[in-house]
Amino acid sequence: MQTSPVVKTTAAQVSAQIDMTNVQLIAVDELTLRVSFAARESGRNYHNVDIVYRPGLDLYDLHIHTMDRETLGHETELLSGIYFDQFGDLLTPKRLAA
Repeated sequence: MQTSPVVKTTAAQVSAQIDMTNVQLIAVDELTLRVSFAARESGRNYHNVDIVYRPGLDLYDLHIHTMDRETLGHETELLSGIYFDQFGDLLTPKRLAA
């Protein structure tokens, strides 16, 4: 599968705004980029964030998936109507740990 221009642009925006140490970017489909964060040494949670582009609105939805490595419990938080320049503020270890 070839990566779509939308996912390439989203990946470039994310890479420019966050610390990419221990972060993996995965193209899910033509409009979705998964940002996979390695479990932080200080925490027990594992985080994946699906960034979905909404072309009609020119905005993004973020699906923040958190898994507790001890209990294997899973929670998902949805943030809708996000501008690309907000990625840096929303994809921080402090924000994800909240």
